[in-house]
Amino acid sequence: MLSMTHSQHRACNNVLSTNDRALKIVMADDDRNDQLLTVMAAEEAGHPIDFRFVDDGSDLMMMLSLINDLEDLPDLIVLDLRMPRLDGHRTLDRLQAHPVFWQIPVLVFSTSSRQADATLSLDLGARRFETKPPDFGGMVNFIHRLVKVASERQPYEDHDHLLSDGRSNAVLLGPDLTSDLEDFLLEELDLPHDPSGRGESLD
Repeated sequence: MLSMTHSQHRACNNVLSTNDRALKIVMADDDRNDQLLTVMAAEEAGHPIDFRFVDDGSDLMMMLSLINDLEDLPDLIVLDLRMPRLDGHRTLDRLQAHPVFWQIPVLVFSTSSRQADATLSLDLGARRFETKPPDFGGMVNFIHRLVKVASERQPYEDHDHLLSDGRSNAVLLGPDLTSDLEDFLLEELDLPHDPSGRGESLD
């Protein structure tokens, strides 16, 4: 009888766990109609999916930054390209640069059918690039493909080695959280960036 390696055992456990629960999928898309249509298509396809929606890449990075445990990370991110503030390609770039978030599978779902957009998305780390279908039947078929990508994800790596104090439950973003919070506030408040990192009092 062949024995599984530790990584194979973890992968097997992960597949079982995703089959026993609703998939956790975050969709970054500011089009409310597309959000609603995605939920309706998932219901029609018969797949239990726990959707969370954000309007753009900034909101996505903020949401991920507040997650404290690997088990709470999404199984998949569905990412539109044309979004306000932080668009799809820039979001992919940030995800890939992060020590943990690069592991989350990303499926780009866009109205664009340009090969250049598809090529750049894949080069930046997306697992798939899909053009939004013109009808509901196409959306249902898309859900089936989406579920396949999400359910085949590998277990996320432990992040203990990234933490100086060795805690297993800590904000995953670590020192990058400050950077993302700063970027978010600068964009929201339209404040000038302070490269010295000292900042100014807002009193």
